[in-house]
Amino acid sequence: SIWIFPAVYLPAGGFLRIWADGGAEGDGLHASFRLARDGEEVFLLSPSGRIVDSVEFPAMEPGESYGRLPDGTGSWMILSPSPEEGNG
Repeated sequence: SIWIFPAVYLPAGGFLRIWADGGAEGDGLHASFRLARDGEEVFLLSPSGRIVDSVEFPAMEPGESYGRLPDGTGSWMILSPSPEEGNG
């Protein structure tokens, strides 16, 4: 499934929460797809279609998140959710 980010301003070091919930109604930014609970691969593409980043995440339980530690640069691992804050 392809979902295009809307035009948003995100400052360097900033955070953007995107609900991957199939486009549910409500406050916030909702993607038109859902992430599989048993894991899958996700790609971030440039406007020209070049892969900028990707991750294959494992099966996770409710209340777990997946991110890089140190924040944004290290190895991918299961973390505790920290919406709108750094991983750690």
